[in-house]
Amino acid sequence: MYFRHMLDLAKNIHDLMLEHDCVSVPNFGGMVAQRFRAEINPGTNIMRPPSKRISYHKDLVANSHLLLQKVMHEHGFTQAKASEEIAKTVLVWKQQLQSGNSIKLEGVGRFYYDKEGAICFNQSL
Repeated sequence: MYFRHMLDLAKNIHDLMLEHDCVSVPNFGGMVAQRFRAEINPGTNIMRPPSKRISYHKDLVANSHLLLQKVMHEHGFTQAKASEEIAKTVLVWKQQLQSGNSIKLEGVGRFYYDKEGAICFNQSL
């Protein structure tokens, strides 16, 4: 299920992931990018371009200021207002997950609960 809240954190997170290797969302967790260099498969002579693989870490809290600063700048919010809007969006995400739905953040990936109730993540291609 694709859910879009009035504050589009997906776009903010996507933009930040292009510039940084780590972006955290307060009270939600963070995404970490691992960079891979271009390489040539010697058996097929096919070249794989440079890429980034994104993983999700529920306990990551480092760099949460990046998202806060991005939201403040993009929307002209004060720090308090940006924090409030991020918190509202995260609350909606958690409610969606708890109701059994997945959430898709365009350009980032899809989040869902597994059978044990842990948040899982599949990166967007």
